[in-house]
Amino acid sequence: MSKANGAIEKKDTFLQHVSLKNYKSIKDVEIDFKPGLNIIIGKNASGKTNFVNGLDAILNFRFDDLLDSEFIIKALSRNDEIEVNKRQSTQNTPVKDLFDLLINHNTSLKIKNKDVDLPEHQDVKEYLQYNKISFNSLKIDYGIQYTKTSQFINTPFSFVILNNGKVSRDLLKVTMGDNWTQFVYSFFYRLYLEILLSLIQVKNESDVEILKKEIVSLSEECFENINRIIDKYTPIQRIRLNRTFNIIKENTSEKQTITNFYLEFLIDENWLPFSLLSDGTKRLFYIISEMLSIYDSTKAILLEEPELGIHPHQLHQLMQFIKEQSREKQIILTTHSPQVLDVLGPDELDRVIICHSDPKNGTQLSHLTEKEIAKAKKYMKEEAFLSDYWRFSDLEPT
Repeated sequence: MSKANGAIEKKDTFLQHVSLKNYKSIKDVEIDFKPGLNIIIGKNASGKTNFVNGLDAILNFRFDDLLDSEFIIKALSRNDEIEVNKRQSTQNTPVKDLFDLLINHNTSLKIKNKDVDLPEHQDVKEYLQYNKISFNSLKIDYGIQYTKTSQFINTPFSFVILNNGKVSRDLLKVTMGDNWTQFVYSFFYRLYLEILLSLIQVKNESDVEILKKEIVSLSEECFENINRIIDKYTPIQRIRLNRTFNIIKENTSEKQTITNFYLEFLIDENWLPFSLLSDGTKRLFYIISEMLSIYDSTKAILLEEPELGIHPHQLHQLMQFIKEQSREKQIILTTHSPQVLDVLGPDELDRVIICHSDPKNGTQLSHLTEKEIAKAKKYMKEEAFLSDYWRFSDLEPT
């Protein structure tokens, strides 16, 4: 695909269309998406977060969150049209049919507009995974997720490793718990596979020093990509694994404990812990590190309100980064801020989706009409900034 206008260069799967009914404030919504960047803009309480949460549940097959909902989702995978359809909610379902609905979620699958007869005991998710059709998303919440994921990022982390390659529950929690992030998971996954899984028995202090050097070397390799990028878009110049972590050899020689394991951030030539960064800097690091940690370009990124807590100049830089990332990844972001729209060119206004709440029909999503796009293009040609036009136009329902 072309690189122009933020389009995706290379991608196996991208989300094309979503129809969602009976999910929180959403009674009946359907919307089309573009490859690359899509921006959903709307006021508080319009339903942006509800829609993104519903979409995230669909793409990650959390159907238990959608039992009372119906949806149709269409995507393009390796040039094949994929459609997943959940046709029924649990509401008003006869008791005799309820158990079957809870088990199989009453979903169907179409590929190239043809119904797929799923094998017995295989649901839609298993079928797609078996046929290597990616269908998932990563949600980057508003706020600063790393204040929740306190270990390793926000506070020093300790964990136990065994000489047979097994790890402690603490390490599993930081990578697989409810508050895990893609960045933390990616680092510890490589650490485990490349070093801890093949760990030889640590017999003496010399072995300990060798292990420490291997861990530091791997961390530098893992952070190489983000360190090339982060200085351009944030006050952070570099990140690194702190050099004062310890490896304590147990007397039994069957296990080692790694303590004081955390990140440091270089700002104004000073290495600082995460806790001393400003909230805006933390937010920037969270968004950028998550996006850079995604190597699967088939995963849709759902980004909520990137402008929160960020200075307008830094928001402009962040949106430039997001635009660059959207050349390889599909990004669907929500925002209150018209400034976010300034990243779009005159030929990209079909990527704007307006969200508003209707007293009768609940949350509504819509693209700009051809007439609205023409008026916005004219203004951008004469005055340059789409955000100024947005503030003083009648595009958003009051």
